[in-house]
Amino acid sequence: MRVLLTGASGFVGREIQRQLLLRGHEVRAIVRRPGELARVEGLEAAAGDFASDHAVSLWVERLVGIDAVVNAVGIIRERGRSTFEAVQTDAPIALFDACVEAGVERVVQISAAGASTGHAQPFLATKGVADEHLLSLPLAAAVLRPSLIVGHDGESARLFRGLAALPIVPIPGGGGFPFNPIHVEDVAKAACVALDADDMPRGAYDLGGAQRVTLRDMLLSIRAWLGGRPTGPTLSIPLWLMKLPALFGDVTGIGPIDSAQLAMLKDGAPIDRRPFEEAFGFAPRGLDVLLAELPSTEAERWHARLAQLRVPIRLLVAPVWIITPTVSLAPWELGLELQRHSRV
Repeated sequence: MRVLLTGASGFVGREIQRQLLLRGHEVRAIVRRPGELARVEGLEAAAGDFASDHAVSLWVERLVGIDAVVNAVGIIRERGRSTFEAVQTDAPIALFDACVEAGVERVVQISAAGASTGHAQPFLATKGVADEHLLSLPLAAAVLRPSLIVGHDGESARLFRGLAALPIVPIPGGGGFPFNPIHVEDVAKAACVALDADDMPRGAYDLGGAQRVTLRDMLLSIRAWLGGRPTGPTLSIPLWLMKLPALFGDVTGIGPIDSAQLAMLKDGAPIDRRPFEEAFGFAPRGLDVLLAELPSTEAERWHARLAQLRVPIRLLVAPVWIITPTVSLAPWELGLELQRHSRV
């Protein structure tokens, strides 16, 4: 089977690509910078940008010779032209409409738990619009809505590791929000199972790990996984106070969390895994099993400890970024004078 995979350079997309190739499929990967993908047998890289590729005709050209599509594109933060609406609604809808026109047989959409049209969070609302549009089309389509996705390279995983590694673990809002964390490998497996099934599961499916945990329990489990004390110490941070670092993240784009991420943490809810497990024939692993199967590496432990320094370092380096181009605009004689003084 020849599969067109979008978002192939992302956290989830990379794992889907790996598993598709292992299963013997040929993959046409749509990424913004094709040259950055490794050259692997069975993999064809092609340029594409969900921020701007909203024409159905453009996607029809990319679907020539394609049997199935997996859309794994998603963003956590808006940057420039890469808005939630452009990336998670407009481009996917154009792609899905092109699938109908090109005669593509199967489509898998990687969405998110809680996605629905009209949701208060733009991330989930834009996903929901694309999901609903896909399911309205005459296609064999499966929408996968995973709970919190974890894995070694995931942005959420890095955030939680950084929080868990702090001397005192901050617990937003007391940490009573429930999740069913699921490993990225199990999300990718679900996509592959859908494509390979004789009778493809159709409709929207929530999927999550077998273990339901609160945010507090998850942070303490990760702390123990990193070699720390599984009991803390911890400090509960009121949600109103968490809005300050979230606002900093909104404005600068470099904070550990922004308002959208904070809202999704707060809105976390348990899911019903049974429909997915019955349709796909396997149960994703729980957090405790994942942590036992995938012990932390020395590099991950150091990265988690140093993650808390990322924002202060960027703030210290920022003046250098500003001063350097400013000085370069001055007369060259001033530059020479600065160099002579720097040698003293």
